[in-house]
Amino acid sequence: MSATLVIADIHHDFAQAEAWIEQLAGRFQSVVFTGDYFDSHGTNDTPEDLAATAAWLEHSLGRPERIHLVGNYDLSYLFPGKFTACSGFTDEKQAALAPFLRDPVFQRLRPAVEVDGWLLTHAGVHRQLCKDLRPAQVLPAIQAQWAELQAGGQPPLFACGYTRGGDRPYGGITWQDFDEARPTPGLHQIFAHTPAATVRVHWVIPDRRLDRVPGEVVARSQTTGINVCADTELRSVLLIEDGALTLFASTLPGGAQLIVGS
Repeated sequence: MSATLVIADIHHDFAQAEAWIEQLAGRFQSVVFTGDYFDSHGTNDTPEDLAATAAWLEHSLGRPERIHLVGNYDLSYLFPGKFTACSGFTDEKQAALAPFLRDPVFQRLRPAVEVDGWLLTHAGVHRQLCKDLRPAQVLPAIQAQWAELQAGGQPPLFACGYTRGGDRPYGGITWQDFDEARPTPGLHQIFAHTPAATVRVHWVIPDRRLDRVPGEVVARSQTTGINVCADTELRSVLLIEDGALTLFASTLPGGAQLIVGS
């Protein structure tokens, strides 16, 4: 049986990410990072900070057991322009990152991944952006629009929505705000992007949207769709094992708590 560690937005704090990996060593075989490696939410970081993070990311991308998703802060440097613009971007920081972007290892950044029945993206798939797709078609659609973005297009699954100041009705997988996210029938999702003090879990059974009561555990098999927002500014991490989710945080009794059953 394999297990996967999920580490949410880093924003330069790769040292804390590595500390979690070291602390939980032996409990997992792979790691998924949800993106947003660069910028400290648009404030107080420097070109030197960005270069240091890029060097860590280049090394981490070279490790086969690690999967790195792309976030909105990353896209602003990978594909600079109005469509991908993000707070905190500067020409000076772009210049600091440029030597790394020329390395083909950065082509290993991915828009999404499926792990044990969970779809992982940076900000989640809005249900209106996949309403005409069967669940099995969502990941291929993301990959097709990722190719479109790389070719210079402006696909809706990577657009900024009204909630975050964009010009589209719904935020895409790098921009959706948690307040606009609703569980999508047929999809079990883990994403980040919208930080909070604790991990948030919403589910539908089968057509009712429910918010997790602290301490309550839902079995994934009992729901038609689950959204899990894992961004706690690295105060916690998630472990996926046999479809179940365990939360690790220093504030929990024993340091761990099951939050979604298999």
